[in-house]
Amino acid sequence: MINPYYYLFYLIYSFLNKNVKYKENIVFGTYSIMFILLFLHLFYLMITLISLFPDYHYKLSIPKPVFGISLVALFFILNYLLFDRKERYKLVIDRLIKTKIYKKILTGILIILYLFMPIILKIIF
Repeated sequence: MINPYYYLFYLIYSFLNKNVKYKENIVFGTYSIMFILLFLHLFYLMITLISLFPDYHYKLSIPKPVFGISLVALFFILNYLLFDRKERYKLVIDRLIKTKIYKKILTGILIILYLFMPIILKIIF
């Protein structure tokens, strides 16, 4: 099985590589798109959980802007360590190009289910 996070990176990177004129910042653009997708997923998941459990209130002990900025910084630092350091993303892309098609299809289905599951849950509940 392919790591779904790597495969999501590969899909976005290959899409940007084909459709973007300036190739210098494709890796950073991939990080940004991944962050937006995962943030929207988290947002919809929180809305679904709040609608399922309306009596449960959770309050952050730190200010929301500090929490948001630290979350964004943590995401980009982790992606830098996973992909960009020592240009590891090239190894990930080469490995994913060589994988079998049924593994790519299965992982793609899992990624689609993961990203759209909060929306489906919101419609059902």
